Amino acid sequence: MVQEQSALKTSPPEKLSGFEWWRRSLSYRTGLGMSDDEKAQFEHDYREKHMNTNCESCDENRDWMLRYSPSVRFMMDHVNKLGGNLSTQNIICDKCDDLKGGGFHPKYGILLCSNWIQDKWQLEDVLTHELVHAYDHLKFKVDLTDLKHHACTEIRASMLSGNAES
Repeated sequence: MVQEQSALKTSPPEKLSGFEWWRRSLSYRTGLGMSDDEKAQFEHDYREKHMNTNCESCDENRDWMLRYSPSVRFMMDHVNKLGGNLSTQNIICDKCDDLKGGGFHPKYGILLCSNWIQDKWQLEDVLTHELVHAYDHLKFKVDLTDLKHHACTEIRASMLSGNAES
């Protein structure tokens, strides 16, 4: 049985740096050689190790993407053409409890989970994904409580944002 996140304690320093951290990161990313408990421990350690630096860089990376990323700029232009009102005021970075990169809410905007996003390129994928949801909401009046609607927008967002796996 997987340990609850709240019951986990941060690993000793020797597991948080150097070769051991690299080994654990590689095992986690590939899914090889890690039990469910070890995965949960790595996720806890990752959040603890990177929380401050990720929070500080998320806003900076978001702003960079809004200025320079072709996919983010394209989606922002099309959301704005449909009357969407997204900006740095409602595309926010914050800590998230769930294991996710971000989320879209029609009333509140886009949330980027700074404690789960590992670099600016992942942020680009997550932001583009959430912008597809915003576009779908405006263009197709997607009802996220309808499972068919929700499945359709998730498939579109995954395929169009760069975070679909082959």
